[in-house]
Amino acid sequence: SKQTNDFIDELTAKKCYWIGGNDHQKEGEWRWLDGSKVTYFNWSGRVEPDNGGGVEDVMVYSWRGKGQICDTRETYDGKGGRIRGFICQWAK
Repeated sequence: SKQTNDFIDELTAKKCYWIGGNDHQKEGEWRWLDGSKVTYFNWSGRVEPDNGGGVEDVMVYSWRGKGQICDTRETYDGKGGRIRGFICQWAK
């Protein structure tokens, strides 16, 4: 949701974090780790997700400090560095 997106934006201080979304099973079909479909997208720009090089299967937050999401490789943060960590939601 936009509310969750805004909360994560404040939490991450514009650094790149994996948020649990991926399209490992089927390209372009984004799912959370529990298998449920991702229903809210705040993709960075008009080109994301772009599956650059055919190997971008994980969803990261705050791509290049923009406060939006992007697909990328498992460890790359778009600045020549690594993804800083991960953010998850605990559900009861």
